[in-house]
Amino acid sequence: MSEIIAERLPNTLLLMLTCEIVIILFSLAIGMYSAIRQYSLFDHVFTGLSFIGYSMPI
Repeated sequence: MSEIIAERLPNTLLLMLTCEIVIILFSLAIGMYSAIRQYSLFDHVFTGLSFIGYSMPI
């Protein structure tokens, strides 16, 4: 069993790292844009989406 895990772990870690980098870049860009354009429709939409995301149980 550990051989299967060891064989697939590098691909899993690569996928996880890539996703984390993409998520961080997008969220930083959205956060900076929302901070620059406070109270705009874009800001309200993404604030609402973030509240929905936080309220979802994991």
